[in-house]
Amino acid sequence: MFVNNPSALVDHFRKFINSNAPREGKAIIDTDTTILCSNATNLVFALKEGTNLRATFPHSTFDLTSKKLIEANQSNKIIVQDLKISVQGIDYWYQMHVSPISDDENHLFLVEFRDISHFKMIELTAIKQRTRIENEMLLRTKEIVQTDLFTRDNGGFLTNFLRGLRHDLLSPVAQLKDIIDYYKKTEDPKKKEQSAQYIDESLQKLSNTAQGFSDFVDLYILPQNNEASIHIATVYKDVKELLHEEISKIKAEVTEDFSEAKTITFNEKIIASIFYNLLSNALKFRRAAEVPVIAIRTFMEGENFVLTVKDNGTGIDLEKYRHQLFMPFQRLNTDRPGIGVGLSMIKNALEKYGGDIRIESIVNEGTTVWVFIPQRAES
Repeated sequence: MFVNNPSALVDHFRKFINSNAPREGKAIIDTDTTILCSNATNLVFALKEGTNLRATFPHSTFDLTSKKLIEANQSNKIIVQDLKISVQGIDYWYQMHVSPISDDENHLFLVEFRDISHFKMIELTAIKQRTRIENEMLLRTKEIVQTDLFTRDNGGFLTNFLRGLRHDLLSPVAQLKDIIDYYKKTEDPKKKEQSAQYIDESLQKLSNTAQGFSDFVDLYILPQNNEASIHIATVYKDVKELLHEEISKIKAEVTEDFSEAKTITFNEKIIASIFYNLLSNALKFRRAAEVPVIAIRTFMEGENFVLTVKDNGTGIDLEKYRHQLFMPFQRLNTDRPGIGVGLSMIKNALEKYGGDIRIESIVNEGTTVWVFIPQRAES
């Protein structure tokens, strides 16, 4: 009944066009992209009836010609384009779906605009962050290649570390590439939302790996500060501040006692790294039903400065995992964040200074870590 009567067809769809859908807008256009009926209530741009749709998107992102519309009508295919429009300096992204809704005589099309700004920002952020991480890793790799430490000291540790690093980098990078490609292709909002979550997870894995690599280079590759007398409370305060948000979030009870050993002669970066890794591990490996209770203490034992960190967390099955404790990239609990390099880096650093690290642990009761750092007689 709509043959040669486009007005009747437009009127037929007007109720659908005027229906309110959050973050969406609709219009009906002809082959010249003239807007015959529209609803732009939830859009940041206008769709004025009688105007040309091309005028709304004057930039190169808009690619909808009469020829494309006629071809879509003949093949009964939907045209999909992502469009960017700037309003008062803010960029908005919309996905435009153009569907034929008439016969060969009328050549009318339903145009639907879906706000995908949120998804687009996730995509662009993911790409930028992946590039940033890849550039940082390239820089750090060059720093390793340029030093003779790789072939001289601690060769076995470095080899194992870089082998594990390679695996932990390639896996999320490959996953991220596949997810972003899928994210770009899918039109289903639910699938886009799920893809966005996977992108965040892959980026978090990359960020964790990059941070571990960065810490590793700072401690073992770049020139280290000379040993100096360090006030333990000052270093610890800075470290605890970095973890303040996590401590507050889980309402952890953290106590410190530095009264028996207030200072140490050591490398400040390394002692800060030890504090950070041991405290963050104690927070991370907590039991779900228990308030985390963490006690940190320092004292002297003979010529050794001793640091202990005791928690009431998940504990470690030492009979099963003792041989893996200090191996880089060996994660004993894959359900917790991290990449498994902290303990291995601490042990390797301590051994260079004649120190040691020991662990006592009972499953579902807690863990105590003991760090021993030799001090000169005059300390």
